[in-house]
Amino acid sequence: MKRLPTLLLSFFCTVCHADLLLTGTVIADRSQVFITPFVSDWKAQLQWMREEGVQVEKNDVIVVFDTANLASEIEQQEAQLDSAREQAKENILNLEQEMIEAEHGLNQAQLEYQLASLDVDIPANFRSDYEIENADFALMEADKKLQQARTDLQIKKEALAAEEKKQGYEIERIESALGKLQLDLDGMRMRADHSGVVLHASHPWYGTKITIGSSVQTGWQVASVVRSTGSRVQAWVNEVDWPRISEGQNTTLVADAYPEITLHGKIIKTSQQAKEKKDWGSASYYEIEIHIDDKPSTLSLFPGMSMQVRVLSNKG
Repeated sequence: MKRLPTLLLSFFCTVCHADLLLTGTVIADRSQVFITPFVSDWKAQLQWMREEGVQVEKNDVIVVFDTANLASEIEQQEAQLDSAREQAKENILNLEQEMIEAEHGLNQAQLEYQLASLDVDIPANFRSDYEIENADFALMEADKKLQQARTDLQIKKEALAAEEKKQGYEIERIESALGKLQLDLDGMRMRADHSGVVLHASHPWYGTKITIGSSVQTGWQVASVVRSTGSRVQAWVNEVDWPRISEGQNTTLVADAYPEITLHGKIIKTSQQAKEKKDWGSASYYEIEIHIDDKPSTLSLFPGMSMQVRVLSNKG
């Protein structure tokens, strides 16, 4: 196996032991993220947003998405619900009328059976054989009619119960769909659950800030409300430099807003999954998190501030 030239080997060792310069951002100790909710066509338009950098309080409205499509869907569902209720009322009234008629038919059949029974009970010595045979036949027919009337009434009762259940399920289905749409409508107007500063998110494809009027897709972050003491920094490491990073590694940090002040920190978290940053190019990057160990009380660091990060080498 050939050995590397001494000069080239020395160059590699120098690179391995050199400090690593990264660009970082101050991140929040607590953050509420606002995500584009699910909509039928997978995209929505931002109708209104609070200005970036303003201080907001709990329950303040932060983001409002365009609700025109949802409002139209709700209107259609409400019309469908009214129609279903009217249809259910009509169907049930018709079946109730049929059941009333079946009850009347049963009462009639019971009376006819009673009359036929009285004819059969007449003593035989008062009737001819022909009359006796006719009375027996009439009783048999009345009994058949009575049984049929009972069956008809039972069928009508079961049909009414089945229709009531069917219509109830249909109305419940529409009410459930309407309720979901109304929840979706409520979800298009998002409020802060704690006080903090508003930050607008960046477009995942172009890196530009998302603003009022932007068209965004379901699942995209559009804004956040952050509350921070400015004690943490997020940075991204190119996959080529990833082997040089480890938790516990010391760093120095300089905020763009305070170039004369050097802070010290330590890497407290490293991701294990690389992510693409399309606005940075085709390379993949690993996320790291740094805790600022010392910070003057007079220094104000806010989420979103840019920070130059120098990761100190672990050599000797």
